[in-house]
Amino acid sequence: MADDPYGAELQPFAGITSFMRCPVTRDLAGVDVAVVGVPYDSGTSYRSGARFGPRKIREASLMLWGYNNPLAVKPLDALKVIDYGDVDVIPPSIVDTYQNVESEVGAILHAGATVISLGGDHSISLPLLRAHARKFGPLSVVHFDSHPDTWDTEFGGRPYSHGTPFRRALEEKLINPAGYIQVGLRGPTSGARDWQEARDLGVRVITLDEAAALGVPAVIAAIHETVKGPTYVSLDTQRAPPTRRSRPGPARLRSAD
Repeated sequence: MADDPYGAELQPFAGITSFMRCPVTRDLAGVDVAVVGVPYDSGTSYRSGARFGPRKIREASLMLWGYNNPLAVKPLDALKVIDYGDVDVIPPSIVDTYQNVESEVGAILHAGATVISLGGDHSISLPLLRAHARKFGPLSVVHFDSHPDTWDTEFGGRPYSHGTPFRRALEEKLINPAGYIQVGLRGPTSGARDWQEARDLGVRVITLDEAAALGVPAVIAAIHETVKGPTYVSLDTQRAPPTRRSRPGPARLRSAD
């Protein structure tokens, strides 16, 4: 193990479950990438459980053996990556959780590291965008999702939920609308306007049906045509496509650079 600081010699079921066996530390000196868990799911409207997402993503990451064949690169040889641990979330308070996420992630960004955050329901995108926009200014966004998450309110007029973070981010001018693209919208919604509302806000939308017809190279080209400057990437995984009032709380991997 002396020559193997990431513990790759261990079987996936053995050892401490850090992200890709990277060191667990909050020392940011010389760090290129900090992996940060945000185990929060009190913003979801139906299926809780995404608070366990960071733990399960870390567990799954033990099967990433370290070498990417299509890109011919071993990322951990090129980058100093750490597992920073989790933000302190407050399950009964989305506002307090937002403050903690923005503060902790902001400090990591200030130290010069790129953040990969592990969620968590999609409500956590708002404080993450706030932290990144404070450092980089208005951001381009690449948003892979089944739903636009640009609704105005949920839960009887409340402004913060997993269905509203990108509407709030646009209102707060954290996002450059001309640099915002959503890919993969699909399935039923609560009304005919859900997707159109995102378009009305200036978002470029490529639905899943459109992506299938265009093909992957054309979708990648559309992303490159849209984004300019500092870009935040959000990947929201879904297990089912239910309606607005019965959307599952997903675990996701989100990154920004």
